[in-house]
Amino acid sequence: MATVYKLPADIIASQGGFTHKVTVSSGDLTATTTAQAVTLLSIPAGGRVASVAARVKTPFAHATATTITATVGVTGTAAAHLGSVNCITTASVALAAATNVAYTAATNLIATMTLDASALNATSAGSVDFYVQLSDLDNI
Repeated sequence: MATVYKLPADIIASQGGFTHKVTVSSGDLTATTTAQAVTLLSIPAGGRVASVAARVKTPFAHATATTITATVGVTGTAAAHLGSVNCITTASVALAAATNVAYTAATNLIATMTLDASALNATSAGSVDFYVQLSDLDNI
């Protein structure tokens, strides 16, 4: 399960408004197939995702894969908030343009992890941090 950090107000103010940092590591990849959706956050009804960024902290390692990518979206639209990020490349960084999508029904923000060979659960190392600007419009 991905590790979620709710960022404190001083970090939110100094880092472009990102409210959450979610870390997905190789241990979260349990699929015996080449793709897996990892839940990052629950978006409440009335929730708004303003922007998403990704930073590969440690490149993912896999014996046979040459590409491991991540997209961020919601169930049914895997890349709604962030297109493909190369997670095998050292210091890979991706920032989506402000997406500003509001949701009338609750849903999950997901990272879809995909590799080009074998199974995701054979990934031996790696982690990627996703930064999310999430607000609940019903509670403002």
